[in-house]
Amino acid sequence: MRLSQEEQLVLSGLATFYGPATLDALAHVLGPYVSETPSISRILANLVRNSYVYFSSEMSMYHLRTSDKALVERMVSRRLFVAAAALMGADLHAKAAEYYHSRRTQQDGQPFHDLETILMEARHLIAAGAHRQAADLLDRVDQERYLALGRPELILLIRQSIDMGALEPSASRSRHLFAMGQMYQELGQLRQ
Repeated sequence: MRLSQEEQLVLSGLATFYGPATLDALAHVLGPYVSETPSISRILANLVRNSYVYFSSEMSMYHLRTSDKALVERMVSRRLFVAAAALMGADLHAKAAEYYHSRRTQQDGQPFHDLETILMEARHLIAAGAHRQAADLLDRVDQERYLALGRPELILLIRQSIDMGALEPSASRSRHLFAMGQMYQELGQLRQ
């Protein structure tokens, strides 16, 4: 089945997220490209019906399988999705970071410090190239909270991604893999 331009846009938006996404999150990211949330909902329903996208009714979230996400990302980067050719991954990630930032503020204007939301915002800031902004965000969180999440390696990888933002891709990858190996060794999980 050939995908419509709207379906290509919605798949591209969904592939931007690092996990499942709500309709609100997709509407925020795709707002400049698909003007109406009911339209996005209709497109998602069609993609679910045709098994391109999965919907969790328990969580009210949409997601792509990992292999499908990688395929969509490749198609967008190679400009094989006609409608998505104008999309820039950094722009979509900036919109996703903006969405997570808005979730960190409760209705009364007080900061909401959900660590997972902060980490998702930071990951999207890094992907958008806003390394300094991501570093500032992560520096505001008490280091003990990172450990309480039970995923210290994620924090290390995010920090290193920020540090390596200005390096050449090949040097960055080598340094990243070396640092990841060091972290697993420290955690006693060298087999990883």
